Amino acid sequence: MIEDDVDEFWCYLFAMRIGSNLPKERVKYKFITFVKQEVLRDNLILTEEKLLEIFIRFLEKITD
Repeated sequence: MIEDDVDEFWCYLFAMRIGSNLPKERVKYKFITFVKQEVLRDNLILTEEKLLEIFIRFLEKITD
């Protein structure tokens, strides 16, 4: 399930790669929605690398 994959990636990203506290839950849910849109639009298969690319686009979107 997309939600489970994204949740696992989200926790790993912040705990292991960034070494930071998790952002608020609402930000994660916005990211999950963003990922679902990307998957539907581009018919993606989610990998860690692909989720990282999507995360970068998500950050760009929320900081514009």
